[in-house]
Formats: sequence, C-alpha cells, structure tokens
Amino acid sequence: MATCFGEFLEYDKNNNNSFWRQYMRIRVKVDVRLPLKKDTKVKNKAGEWCTVNFKYEKLGVFCFVCGIMGHAENKCGVRFAMEHDDGTRGWSSDIRAEPKRQGGRLSSRWLREDRCGREEQGGGERVAQPNFPPENLNMDPSAADVAMNFSTESPNSIQPPGLPGPMKILSWNCRGLSTPSAIPNLRNIAQGHQPDILFLSETLSKAHTMERIRVDLKFNSCLSVDVEGRSGGLSVMWRDTIKCSVLNYSRNFINLIVEEKEQREWRLTCYYGYPERGDFNDLLSQEDKRGTLPHPNWLCNGFRNAVSDCDLTDIHLDGYPYTWIKSRGTPDVIEERLDRAMADSRWLTIYPDVKLLNLLASHSDHSPILLQNTLMIRNGRTYTFRFENIWLKEDDVDEVVEEGWGTKRGIEITTRIARCADKLKGWGRRKRMKFKQEVIECSEEMERLRGSHDLIESERYKEVQQKHARLLVQEDTYWKQRAKMHWLQEGDLNTKFFHMSASARQKSKKIDKLVNEVNIEVRTQSGICEVALNYFDQLFRANATNYDSILSLITPKITQEDNDRLVAPITREELKDALFHMHPDKAPGPDGFNPAFYQQFWDLCSNDIYEAAKEWLERGYFPSSLNETNICLIPKCDNPVTMKDLRPISLCNVLYKMISKLLANRLKACLEKCVSEEQSAFIEGRSIIDNALVAIEVLHALKRKTRGMNGELALKIDISKAYDKVDWGFLRGMLERLGFANRWIHWMMLCVSSVNYSVLVNFDKVGPIFPGRGLRQGDPLSPYLFILVTEGLTTLIKNSVIKGDLHGVKVCRGAPPVSHLLFADDCFLFCRSNLSETNHLMQILRTYENATGQEINMTKSEVFFSRNLSKAAQEDLSNIMGVRHVLCTGNYLGLPSMIGRKKRDIFAYIKDRIWKRINSWRGRALSKAGKEVMIKSVLQAIPSYVMSVYLLPETTIKEIERMMNSFWWGGGANNKGIKWLAWDRMAYPKGLGGMGFKDLHTFNLAMIAKQGWNIMTKPHTLE
Repeated sequence: MATCFGEFLEYDKNNNNSFWRQYMRIRVKVDVRLPLKKDTKVKNKAGEWCTVNFKYEKLGVFCFVCGIMGHAENKCGVRFAMEHDDGTRGWSSDIRAEPKRQGGRLSSRWLREDRCGREEQGGGERVAQPNFPPENLNMDPSAADVAMNFSTESPNSIQPPGLPGPMKILSWNCRGLSTPSAIPNLRNIAQGHQPDILFLSETLSKAHTMERIRVDLKFNSCLSVDVEGRSGGLSVMWRDTIKCSVLNYSRNFINLIVEEKEQREWRLTCYYGYPERGDFNDLLSQEDKRGTLPHPNWLCNGFRNAVSDCDLTDIHLDGYPYTWIKSRGTPDVIEERLDRAMADSRWLTIYPDVKLLNLLASHSDHSPILLQNTLMIRNGRTYTFRFENIWLKEDDVDEVVEEGWGTKRGIEITTRIARCADKLKGWGRRKRMKFKQEVIECSEEMERLRGSHDLIESERYKEVQQKHARLLVQEDTYWKQRAKMHWLQEGDLNTKFFHMSASARQKSKKIDKLVNEVNIEVRTQSGICEVALNYFDQLFRANATNYDSILSLITPKITQEDNDRLVAPITREELKDALFHMHPDKAPGPDGFNPAFYQQFWDLCSNDIYEAAKEWLERGYFPSSLNETNICLIPKCDNPVTMKDLRPISLCNVLYKMISKLLANRLKACLEKCVSEEQSAFIEGRSIIDNALVAIEVLHALKRKTRGMNGELALKIDISKAYDKVDWGFLRGMLERLGFANRWIHWMMLCVSSVNYSVLVNFDKVGPIFPGRGLRQGDPLSPYLFILVTEGLTTLIKNSVIKGDLHGVKVCRGAPPVSHLLFADDCFLFCRSNLSETNHLMQILRTYENATGQEINMTKSEVFFSRNLSKAAQEDLSNIMGVRHVLCTGNYLGLPSMIGRKKRDIFAYIKDRIWKRINSWRGRALSKAGKEVMIKSVLQAIPSYVMSVYLLPETTIKEIERMMNSFWWGGGANNKGIKWLAWDRMAYPKGLGGMGFKDLHTFNLAMIAKQGWNIMTKPHTLE
C-alpha cells in the first residue's frame, strides 16, 4: 500500500496489538514537491474494491488547492492562475491526522484547536507552550548555536512604498537561567537595548518559569518550548509594537510571520542548532575562528553550500568578531563566531540599514547579538551638483552645455565651469528622472499598440519601443555611476545589481560613531564632524624637521636634457592623453564634473582648458578654486571607531587632475635614474612580483639557517599615515638635490601646497582645512613624489652598508646581499642580529622619521630571526627594537611570506574571498552576461596574483572552479540550477563550445613559467 505513493520506511509495531484500531500507522518517504495522495483503491478479501484514505501526522504548511506542502492558499500559483475561484478544494482538513496526545500538562490547547482551521501551521517534535495567542507573536533571533534567518514571503514587496520603521531583535544563547547571575544579566541587556523581540535558547527552564521572566522584563507576550532533560529550551518574547503569527516550530526552531505596515510581511526563523550534528553550529570561513587548530575546510564548504542553497547572505557582525569562547585564560583558548544572522536579498533591499551588533554579557560563554534597523534622518541635506552620465543620452544636453560654457573669449574657465554647472543643475531637475514611471507608460503604450497593423500605429510602436529601451539604459547608467563597478562594461542591463551595489557603498561609508582625541565616544552628527575636523587639522600641521642628515648624502641624477623636457611648454595632445586615460565614471571633485563630461565635450572646451593650463603653468599660480579637494573617508575595517580606521581619499577636480596627470607622465620617465633598484613601485619595467620573490627567498633562507656564528633578522615596518605626513620642506630639498630645475620644482610644490581640503562626513561637508604637509591619495603626482621621499631611507641604508655598519642577508654563497626592499610604504629591512647592527638600524629609522615627517608604528611592526640565534637573544633584540617577535612574518605585498606543509590551509583565504564575492546578495542580481564578466574580470583575478608566485594545490583549484561553476549555473528562487557542463568544458574557447573561462591549473603553470622566463631574460630584476 505504501509503495503507491512513496518509499516504505517503517511499520508501527502497535498496528498488531490486541486492541482494535480504525487505522494503521506506517512511515513513508514521499516527494514533497508533488501533491500528497488522498486515497487509493484496494481489493478486500471478497474481491471488492474499496477506498483507503490517507492522513498525515505533523503536516506542516499545506495548500488545499494544489495539494503541495510549503505554501498556503494565499500564496498558491495554481489558485492565482484560475479564471474564477468558486471555493472548491481538492483536499480538505481530513488529510491531517489527529495530533497524538502529549504527556504532561497540555497548556497549548488553544494552539491545537486553532490549528484545525488555519491554512498555515506547523508541527514540532515537542509541543510548544505559548502563553498568548499567536496572532500577536513577535520574536527575536538567537545567537551561538542559534541562527536568525529572514526571507521575504511576498515577491511583490521588494520595494514597497514608505520606509520600514525601526526594529530591534535580540538573541542570546543564555546557557540556562537558573544561576543567580543569569536573570540580572538578562534584565540588564533587555532594559539597556529595549528589543521588540527577544529570543532565548538553551533556557533549561519550563514554560511557567519563562512566563515569570516575561513579566519581569515587561514584554507583552511569550512563547516557550520546554526543556527536554538537561538540554534545550526555547523562548521568544515580544512587545505589541510588532504583529506576528506562528508558522511552525519544534524543539530546535520557531518560525514566525512578521507583519508590518503597508501589508508587508516576512518570515523570521529563530534557530537553535543540533550540536551533535553541526547544523548552524558551524563556520563560514577560517576567519570565524581563532585558536590552535583551523576549522575543517570540508565543514566550511558544507555550511556555505547550505547557505547558498537557501539563497541567504550573512549579515556582517559589528564589534568583536567572535561570539563564543572556550578555555578562556589558558593557552588552548578557542574563539568562534557561532552566532549569526542571515537574510535573503529581498529582505536586505527593504532593510538596507540593518546592523548586527555583538554585545557583552558576563553570564554564558555566548555573546548576545542585536539586530537593529535604524533609519538615518537626513535633515537639512543640501543638493550638491554632480554631473550625471545619463544626461549624455539626452538629446538636448549639448544645447544646455554649450549655453552654459559659452563661446565668448576672455571668460575665466572657472567661471565657465560654475555657469555650466548652474545650467545643468536646473535642467537636470526639470528632467525629474522618473525612470520607473516613464517605463511603465511606455510599456502600457506598447501593449496597446502591439496588436495593431496600422502603418501609423506601427511607426508609433517603434518610437515608443526605442524610448523604452533608452530609458532602461539610462537607469542602468544612473546606478552604475553610483555603484563604481568599473569592471562591468556597458551593453547588458544589470540595474538591480548596480542599485544594490550603490546601496551597499553608501551603507559602508556611513559613520555611526567615532572616538575623539580624549577617548570619548561621539555619536551625534555634529560631534562626528568635529572629531574629523580636529583630526585632519592636527594631521596636516607641519612639524619642525632636520633634513641635512639625509639630503647631504643625495647626489644629482637629473641631466639638463631631462630638465628641458620636463619644463617644455605643454601641448594639447598631452592634455588630451591625460584626460582620456581617466575612467569616465571616476568620482568628481568639488566642482561636480567627472571625466565623462570633459571627454564628451572635449571639442567644445579643449581650447579653453589648454589656454588656461598653459597660462597657469607659465605664470606659476593656480586659481584658489582649482585645487579645492574633498576628502572622502573609506573604512579600512568593517566597524571603524577611530579616525585611524578610515582611509582619506582625495577627490580632486578633474580639471586639476588633467594638469597633474600631464606632469606625472613627464616625471615618471625620469624616475628610473632617480630611484634605486630596491624600490619597485611605479617604475616602468619593475614589478611588485620582483620584490615579493626576493623577500620570500630571503625569509626562506633565514628559516633554514641553523648554523653559523652570525644570526640574521628581517624587520617588517609599518609606516603610519605615510602619504599624509610627508614634509614639504624635505620634498623640496630632495628635488633640489636630485638636480631638478627650479621651474619644475615650483610646479611640483604648487600642486602640493596650493590645496585646501573639505571633509565629507556622512552627508555633511566640513572645512576648509589648509594643510602644512602631506600628499593627497588621489592626486596622480603623489605616488611618484612619495617614492622620491622614500629614496631617503634607501640612501641611509646603502651608506651604512658601504661603511660596514650594516650587512645584508645572502640567501646562499655567492649571492648578492639584500639589505632592504621597498614597495611604496611596504618596507622589509635585513641585517645581522647583533646589538651593534640592531641599534644602528633603529638609529637610521629615527633619522628618517625626523627628516621626512614619517612615523613608524612599532606596535604593528614585526621582526623574524634566523634559527641559529638563541631564543633569549631573539627576545632581547625584539625588546630593544620595541617590535613584536614573530615566528612567521605573515603576508608581504599580499602574498604569504612562508609556506609550510599544509598548503591547503594557507591558501584557504583565497576560497573565502571568492565565496564572499559569489555569495554576495548583490552578485545574485547579475544577468547572465554580467555573471560572465564578473567571473572573467573579478573572480578569476582573485587567485591570479598568488598564482604568479605559488603553485596552488590542485584540490584548492578544483574547489574554486566548482564554486564559480555553481555561480554560473545558479538562478531561480534559491539560486540553484542544473550544471549542464563541467568546468573543463566551460574553459573551452567560445568557438569550440565553451565560455572562454580559465582552466586555473593550466593558468597557474603558465604564470609560474612566466616568472621563469623573466628570470632568464631579465636577470637584473632580482639583483
């Protein structure tokens, strides 16, 4: 009988008991994607046909229209497809078996009675014991072994009208509430954060105990699942501010439907995992654990696959990165992030400002986590002009620009720019940019005309069709400009992806709090602005320095021929070349015009720009507005709390950047003769790989050195705010000593010193700030000027090596000594590990700091010793230098500096980075063409740099290829799809039936062979 609708699994032994029952119980494995069987025909002993009805125990959410589990009638696609619903149903409530009577107290009678008439209901392994009706159920997701999962029930609520209100959901694996400290801790957390929903796991308490706690915490309602033995116990409490309904529940999870205004509803799942089976008690990457042993990669992969299959995105945890700790205070301490919150892309679209905070609690080895949606009120935000690239697709934009720019001679170019901006601002506002409304109107018009064969209406249809396509391209361009995804080219619409990326960028740049100079946390917008203003005012303030100790060692390198070429009059071709090498979507400066504007209207404005630039350089001055610069603050980490956690990026006016880039193009042709071979940054013909290879070989030699009288060391130094603290006086002195012409030096210092800053803090602009030192990160000249400054350090070290005060490291007999490697501000210094050379090296660093204004952060610097030096000597020398003694120097220039036996564990970070890009909720919004570009331009580029030096394990490469293949074929509601081709076939050229993706192992071999070829053909690069 079971085989007629599934696979037989088990037979209830009570079927053959002595007492009579009107039914038989069997366990059958059925396909829940198909309608459930209601009955079947069988023959009795008399040969007559009779009907056997089937009933299902613990039947979850079930649709009586189509007979399929997983959705209710109001979400049934079959019902929506009906022309007329007369109320007839193919299935009735008789399909549900009566619930078995549970032992003990039945305080959930209302729930069982209500289930009989509900369309959506759930069953559990243990009966929950709620104390209030489920129509007003609000719930908090849990921590640790508990995970919070959100998914949007209605696909029509992706962008509902209005904004969602503020909401707080707090979750905690409290590990029992019977100890004296438990209730005070819980009360302190609940009163301090005032959550709308509170979810507790491992309460180890009965329902009546949780009811008393609910009253004590002043929540309105409570639903509890009793403790089973000495483990488990769930409880959810909520206030009347949010309306919820129970969907289903068990001893390990509770499912809710949360209802909000505008009929928006979404599902909230609070999950308490199975510790013995690892479900939701696992990690997504190695970054989620800190301890002696790494987490098994196969467990990470399994958890990632489950998350991807459910189309979920992990919400970033602000604050301390771990939520569970074991063996605190011992050498075997382990910390992991077991508590997390996840959501699908539609939910994150509705709640873009959601935050997940890691809280403190003295009770339990798990930390509480708080999910909150906070709305940022933008009071008094003024409109700042920015040129929109979509305007270039408007027919009348040329007229507006020509009118604003003007054709009369004798008008200052800064006046032309300001007038053009004013014209475009008014014109742009009148356009209104209502993309969606116009698209809908065009769609309706095309629908009306599509069935007509009249010639006039057919022509009208073509016109509307063209307008419809143009509007979609405009919207795509609008969001692409804000998303700053320069790797994705035009030609395919990815509007949703760009919109999500722009929202994510805005969210990542938002600053919620900062710690000021007296270590007080500031959260108000005015206070944050004041902190930023004071910080940069102090940062750019000049200090007294002594240049002679370095400048006296510099010898001239620039010839008269070089100077004649540098100071020659500029040409239109140079100016045009500088402009058109800028990406058109790059951010504009204070004047609001990006490179796309000048590139589009070059024929109109080129002559005025050329004449103005030529005059400014000949007369040696810049208008004050030309070098105005906005400082944009980019977070270095996920949760910035101090100004040092923010990277200042200078947004210069494009008009200035044309001149600066022109001068930079001239300067870089002379740099090779000015900069020593130990520096490989920004010099044509030199590669970052050269420094990385030499560093890896030297460290390997130190690691292998176990004999010999002379020990050796490698010092990796961290330079704090390297660009921002460059002393202008030292820079001028370096240019003079290197032999640059006075006119060229004046141009360089004009570009550097005529700047004035304004700082962009959230939606406010504070300033101006007039600096006395520093180079701008964003100015095309800054990288080249900075390596001229760091040449001072190279000169000091080389002079000491010549005198015999320092000795470099030789990787083998007959090899040249290596004393230092520099790549911009990444510095590796090598010498013998004795007291004399160590003190001399530290004196060199102090001299360099005093002359250039640079500041070396010793707390972040590291030292590594050769193995032939005693442990006591290593500790003494590291204490003298004031730096950390490490057994491995970590990464240098983005590459592991040492490789051991466990190569898979060392390179696991590459898989983590690729998975995070693939699993991004924005990445799922890409079209097929967008996915192809993302795989080729982003995902395959992530391991390329490492592959240039190391041969990755084949297992690692196969796992990366599987992830990319799953991403390519993924799609649909849960981001899954059939993998029609293996990656080996996908790596074929398109002409042979593939997609032209890379075979990563073959590519890895080619990159390694390239280094071998470079060593053979360019041996001087490693000298």
